[in-house]
Amino acid sequence: MQPQVNELPELEGPVEGGAAAAGQVPGATDSFEPGPAAAAGPNAGEPSTQIFDDGSRLYRFPDGRNASIPSADQHHQFSTQQLAQRLGLSEGEASDRLRSLSTRLGPDGDRVLAEALATGRMNVGRAGISGLGGRARSADDLESTRVELGRLSGRDVGVVLDNANGGLDARRSNPNAEQQETLRRLLDFNRDAGITTNLSVHSNGVNALSEALRQSPDARLGQVNLVDVNVSGNRATATEQLRRIVQASDRTSLVTTAYDAALGASRADSPIHTLIGAAAAAGVPHIRVLAGADHLLADVRRELERQGPSGPLDFRRDATGRTVPVSPRTWSSLRFEMRDGRLIYRP
Repeated sequence: MQPQVNELPELEGPVEGGAAAAGQVPGATDSFEPGPAAAAGPNAGEPSTQIFDDGSRLYRFPDGRNASIPSADQHHQFSTQQLAQRLGLSEGEASDRLRSLSTRLGPDGDRVLAEALATGRMNVGRAGISGLGGRARSADDLESTRVELGRLSGRDVGVVLDNANGGLDARRSNPNAEQQETLRRLLDFNRDAGITTNLSVHSNGVNALSEALRQSPDARLGQVNLVDVNVSGNRATATEQLRRIVQASDRTSLVTTAYDAALGASRADSPIHTLIGAAAAAGVPHIRVLAGADHLLADVRRELERQGPSGPLDFRRDATGRTVPVSPRTWSSLRFEMRDGRLIYRP
């Protein structure tokens, strides 16, 4: 059983102006120490991949294990045989189930499923909204999102589930129905096939994830990386959204920006008001808080590269299970202070 964590209050602070909003956060002035590299670095269990001209791949794991998949034109046949053997299905039944899912995953669906069945893990990205009006992403936009989510998580994200929601959906924290249904089917498939699902989630993608886990309460996740996620504006609902993810995963991490203009336009307001407290209450063990970045994935990645795996605005769980700032004095310099286990803004 996880220890009880304290629920931080809805921090009252300026959304515009001030040192944090300008990215001028002072250095730590107390006993702050950088956290472990694993907090934002690569997953040590990820294999290296060698790709051959015919589309076949060889995976080498750090522990010395190898896995492989055949040429591109044999990906579906390979997966069909693997799935039929694992689940005791006929090859026709296995093929139909794979086709149903690979179509939803896009042009790389056959390769992604073959790789997952060979290696036992699948790294999936979940995009946020696509423009203020909402639209399907182009192939180039999906590839850019896939690369950035991979850099942020330290894992090679194999496929990104698109999100055609727009600004109004983001403001209301509405899940994208197509993204939600694809993930639900993917979670069920990976559970049945014994595949670990690692997720990298940006912004509005968190809402479809939480709803998919509500529909598949027995789903299990590996590593989940949340980036500036657009949770509900209601603290209790946001906490439940994130708790569902924490309880389903082996490890959940959060990276967010103290004064995120895009999240500030939603009902969740800035992370200072809702997200950080909800994540603490839900049991997220390491909450990474940036000042000199905004909502775009590339901006967050550059700021993480600049600051390293942890910083003086972060929160971590202490030995008693409370989620506390690692550097109270740094927060104090931004006019926040701890009172009775709460971080309160001093106007």
